[in-house]
Amino acid sequence: MNENLKNISHIPINEAMMFFTSLDVFDEDFIGLTKNCEISLWSKGAEKRFGYKANEIIGRSIEVLIAEDQLSEFYNQMDLVRSGEIIKDFTTASLHKDGTKTDVFVSLSPVYDRNGMFNGAVGIYKDILEERKFDSYQFLSHMSHEIRNLISGIVGIIELFKTTPLDHEQSRYVSMLKKSIDKFNPIINKISEISNLESDKILLTETSNQCISAKTILGVEDNIINQEIMESIIKRKGYHYIPAYNGKEAISILKNTRVNLILMDIQLPELDGFEVTRMIREQRDRDDHIPIIAMTAFASHEDRQKCIEAGMDDYISKPFELDVLYSLIEKYLY
Repeated sequence: MNENLKNISHIPINEAMMFFTSLDVFDEDFIGLTKNCEISLWSKGAEKRFGYKANEIIGRSIEVLIAEDQLSEFYNQMDLVRSGEIIKDFTTASLHKDGTKTDVFVSLSPVYDRNGMFNGAVGIYKDILEERKFDSYQFLSHMSHEIRNLISGIVGIIELFKTTPLDHEQSRYVSMLKKSIDKFNPIINKISEISNLESDKILLTETSNQCISAKTILGVEDNIINQEIMESIIKRKGYHYIPAYNGKEAISILKNTRVNLILMDIQLPELDGFEVTRMIREQRDRDDHIPIIAMTAFASHEDRQKCIEAGMDDYISKPFELDVLYSLIEKYLY
């Protein structure tokens, strides 16, 4: 980790610590890029995906990880990131150290220096195959259902034929048709069994964490990568997580969704965390109090006091330790 730390010194400390949280705990597929598209941050997940150790890849161009026919589109996306846009799940082909290509989704978020100038980007990778696997099993389930209905209709017609006068040859044809259908049924049953089994596995994996607890946490944070990380952090404890990327979106969510706790970043576009908190408090009855925990890189007594005066219940300073965050969440949820 020390080598990675040296290579992301240009990233503000509050951003960097969020990245390190994911690297050490979640094995997410993160990479960091300088403004010249050289690799500056390399996670454990990236090492597994691409096959390179950190000391083999840091400092090299991103082009080593992208299929040649995808380079032009990747740089088009990077131009948008330079202009301040956050790119969510664009498709490309990643290139493993051994030359293997894999279709992936990539999300990109700009990183700025302490003067607010563009200083690079952070990307997170997801396998398209894994994202689409559940849809495939749903398709199999649907098709097996439709085929079963079709076969049922054919069997019904066969049974009707049997009730009518048939000569010897016609009876033989009906019997042959019935035997063919009987042979086809086990195949359809197997398809249905596989699709249902795999769908159940996926659903269990996706929902097991969420079903442990009904508690819902709203995270207000404008950085898409930080949101990805925080969602992983929160779901690890079995809570349901809802992301909001600015104050207006957070307020809109609260109008229609029951939330048990809010994690509020202070530095937000348009409305900062203090203003958003005041608006939430003004719009809700005292009996409908939602705990709000500030997440800020500032840790002085004055900063804490400002959070409390704005209507927040508590705050945690960045960088933070996971155990401290979890303890604070539990304090206000139970």
